[in-house]
Amino acid sequence: MPSGPERRRAPGPLGKLPPDLPAERAALAEELRRGRSAMAANLQELAGKTYSSKASVSRWLSGRALPTLEQAELWASFCGTDPDLMRRLWLAAQRPREAPAAPAEPAAPAEPTEPAAPRPPGRPGLLVALVLLLALLAGDRGGFAAQTTAMAGCPGPVLQLPPDAGDEFPIEVTPGCAPAPGRQRWIVVQLDDVGQDGHRLYYLKWRIVYPSAPYAIRSRPANRNVRRTYYVIDISEAQYRRLIGSPRTADGGLYDLAGAPVVSNRAPNTNSGPPVLITTGPAGHRAVVVFTEVRRPPAAAHRYWFVLEVHDVGGNHSEFYPRQDLTAAGAEFRVTIPPEADLSRRRTGAVYEVPDAQGDRLRSGRPDSANPDADYLLTPPCECRRSDEVELDFAT
Repeated sequence: MPSGPERRRAPGPLGKLPPDLPAERAALAEELRRGRSAMAANLQELAGKTYSSKASVSRWLSGRALPTLEQAELWASFCGTDPDLMRRLWLAAQRPREAPAAPAEPAAPAEPTEPAAPRPPGRPGLLVALVLLLALLAGDRGGFAAQTTAMAGCPGPVLQLPPDAGDEFPIEVTPGCAPAPGRQRWIVVQLDDVGQDGHRLYYLKWRIVYPSAPYAIRSRPANRNVRRTYYVIDISEAQYRRLIGSPRTADGGLYDLAGAPVVSNRAPNTNSGPPVLITTGPAGHRAVVVFTEVRRPPAAAHRYWFVLEVHDVGGNHSEFYPRQDLTAAGAEFRVTIPPEADLSRRRTGAVYEVPDAQGDRLRSGRPDSANPDADYLLTPPCECRRSDEVELDFAT
């Protein structure tokens, strides 16, 4: 397990934002500040990560200047904050402002359906600015106030995945009522049976922005062989900082969620996980019986092949022996090894989803075109999806 992150000295306090700063810029500056505080990063680090200067970073944090969109996204990536929210805040900050009705009053949203309560002159409070800005981004022109307060009996978030989710698929998000003040909701991707020890990993992938109508996000898993479940957690700002500061994998995976409550349904991706499940049993000396369960059909112009791998041949490589085309086989078949085979070698089996052309070569008995006399391969049959591997005990 990786060691925890290096301890950082908390960055120095920032001054208050200028009172005449437009609400859109104030919201972006506050999000930049939130990321800096969560990461405990100094100006030099932030400048290096965004390919800018300390002076530029200081102006961004004060709201007097704006980063480019690329710099804003790099900031969110480095600090572990929501890149989608950062992008939306940045876009809003670019919009030209309409002239205010009076010099000291911020501009109100166009044609609100309900009259806005009067505010004293000066910059609106941060919470008011953020609520107003997010309402504008969501296309809401009135009635958003009712959505920003969690109420008893108010529905929580709902996630829906298509039943035939493939390599890339939409996740339908119904946000429901907003969380309580000071809390935030994140869509989590839970990965099961990761690695040889079968541990779990958790990824905070998308922050739900309130208020918002139902919307869709797209997910493109890097490895469909790992089982995935999607759901929403509700956490405070302090919990969020603790989570992103806890030990993580190189790609940001968390080892636990520290008891964060789940506030939505759990939506499993039924098309994730190994495409074929394999179990084995003894079938006599130098033979095993293999049982397979196809969980989803192969892709178009592909087929499943069971391949036996002999490990550490010559002390430095493996040999891969194609043994069974599952298209022609039933759920059960027998695998044997020749009498002269060394029983002390480790052997495993796995099912590969190979293109039809490669499957034809495997069936020919001479799978390696570069070595036509061999009945094995020196590399896996393809860079493709495969099942989990199983141990094959021929000595029983």
